Amino acid sequence: MNANLFDTTPIPLLYALTVLLFFAADETGYRFGTRHKTQAGNLKESLVGANLGILLGFLAFIVAFFVSMSASRFDARIQLVLKDSNSIGTTNLRADLLPEPYSTQVHDLIREYVDVRVAAGDDYIGMSEAMATSEELLNEMWAAGAGAAEASPTPITATFISSLNETIDINSERIFAAEFNRMPASAILTAYIVATVSFLLLGFNNSLHEDRNLVAFTLVAIVFSLVIVLIVDLDRPREGLLRISNQPMIDLQAQLHEAAGIE
Repeated sequence: MNANLFDTTPIPLLYALTVLLFFAADETGYRFGTRHKTQAGNLKESLVGANLGILLGFLAFIVAFFVSMSASRFDARIQLVLKDSNSIGTTNLRADLLPEPYSTQVHDLIREYVDVRVAAGDDYIGMSEAMATSEELLNEMWAAGAGAAEASPTPITATFISSLNETIDINSERIFAAEFNRMPASAILTAYIVATVSFLLLGFNNSLHEDRNLVAFTLVAIVFSLVIVLIVDLDRPREGLLRISNQPMIDLQAQLHEAAGIE
């Protein structure tokens, strides 16, 4: 996946830059309004206020919409971690029913596969080596399952193949969720543009009324910055302040190591 500015900038730095951007936009709008203020009267002031209200309403709508989109993707990644660990655990249990030496071979491969998944975490961005290793291990498991099915073509072997196939599918789902099912950079940029224009107009409107409450504005800038950066943070489950727990996979790793007598 091609990284963009929102992927590479640390979340605390991005938040600080966002707050500074909104302060700069408000100050620019205020100074522009002060310099070009005329005797137009209440009509122009009311028009600016009305436009500002519409723009702020639109900003609130798109920010809420984008937060909802990011949260749904974040929740999907959480569910995939649990789904993945359950599928691997089931595959491991069904491997007990395979004839030897396939049973032992599959158990060893699954244990190594889980170790790789725990080391890689949830997000595969920049983890090309872990991805390649996971694919290789899955291919080896499939080859072992195919060998077991050929040696013992029974319904029990078929259930193992079905479970392994589900594990392979879930692995593909997690890769897709981490690499491709993410907020477009253009959507986040749109939120920044609309917010910046809103703060420009807010500063301009304050200059017309000669009324500026810096405390209130600071609170508004902090809150809007927090919500917009939250969109980016939810889309970076491994690097941001909000991270997806890999605990189900860690617990599975501990169970597999205990069963194999590995400390």
